[in-house]
Amino acid sequence: DDLITFSTMTYQWQWNLDEIKRKSMVADNVLQFIGRRIVTLPQPVQRLLQLAAHLGYRFDEDLLAKVLRSEFVRGSKDVTNHENQIHELLEYGLQENFIEQIEGTENTFRYKFVHVQVQAACQKLFEHNATKKSIEQLHWNIGAALWRGWRGNNTYEFVPNRVIFPCVKEINLGLAGFILRQGTRYQVIQLNHEAAKRSYAINAYFPAASYLECAVRQLTLSDWDDNYDLTLELHTALAQMNLASGQLSPIPGVV
Repeated sequence: DDLITFSTMTYQWQWNLDEIKRKSMVADNVLQFIGRRIVTLPQPVQRLLQLAAHLGYRFDEDLLAKVLRSEFVRGSKDVTNHENQIHELLEYGLQENFIEQIEGTENTFRYKFVHVQVQAACQKLFEHNATKKSIEQLHWNIGAALWRGWRGNNTYEFVPNRVIFPCVKEINLGLAGFILRQGTRYQVIQLNHEAAKRSYAINAYFPAASYLECAVRQLTLSDWDDNYDLTLELHTALAQMNLASGQLSPIPGVV
């Protein structure tokens, strides 16, 4: 169907993603082909797309810049040496049809991946040949970089959705690799609580329950004495979310 063709003019593979979507032919072999194309990109572009993929299907250039320039995501010389060329690197990904620009604001450019599976392929790239520990570390680092970029004068409720959800997702994915200090543990609880409240507000009960469960698992027995109101609120909210979403099997420690 000429959905994927090889140009003898440019000596490059080309594809019409809109046509592929229209014919519902985004099959595994096509996506695998796209994945193989990603690894042919220059290393800085690959790495930038990997980080962008963890910010969501849609992402802002300024948010990506905050993550890239954060001390938490340092150590990858193939990217940080190009940190002042973020826009140019994104333009490369745009020209290669992995991302496309969408309407942004006066202060920032916005992009989206051309297909959700392209985003998924980029996410998987950083897991290739990586250890479980290093994968958890990177998840945590991205989440910490997002939060570091917005905390300060902002309280939890003023952090925008485009930050709070990827931030909490990445932190939760990296939790297994850390023993948290008291202050950090409390921040993780509060972030999950805020994400749960926002999910509940749009009737997303399953995600809300997931966030609450993560928050509850960070509680200790001493929190019943030290943070009784919050502890009771979290346990009660989780029980209610599980009921609303039909998850009736008991979770240890949840009343």
